[in-house]
Amino acid sequence: GTRSRVAHRTSRKDFGAAGAGQPQIERIRQSEDFQKLMKLLAGYPLAMEVVLGNLRRQSAAEILAGLDAADVNLDSSTGDKTASILKCMDYSYNHLSSDAQRSLLCLAPFSSFLDRQALSLYLRELQKLISSQVANLKSLSKLSIHLWIGAYFHS
Repeated sequence: GTRSRVAHRTSRKDFGAAGAGQPQIERIRQSEDFQKLMKLLAGYPLAMEVVLGNLRRQSAAEILAGLDAADVNLDSSTGDKTASILKCMDYSYNHLSSDAQRSLLCLAPFSSFLDRQALSLYLRELQKLISSQVANLKSLSKLSIHLWIGAYFHS
């Protein structure tokens, strides 16, 4: 069905990004830990998309242990699925580099989709804003030094 196609496409993309060859991909897919991970994610596309990306840096067993510790519960008929998907997102976010985490903050104003052309404009405007803030901070620090020196010599 649709969920298994998403699982196949997503895992293939993630394994490929990890530099895994076809025999290695099949070995990982057949592993018991990967099967448990896929069962835990229960075919939820968003959960699979954000969690399986971690296969680039972690084994299926490590990811499974992390999600178990976070009490992710997508594969049962009980439990809050939205809360579990959010836990998957938290898990993946926490395993990003600090640079990647900071970069995501720049996207916080967007709540639905991103138009690539609009994103380019947004990034240019953001860079201008950052440059002007840096210039203001430099001016402010020069002013503080002048005020401090003036106060020092007048006392």
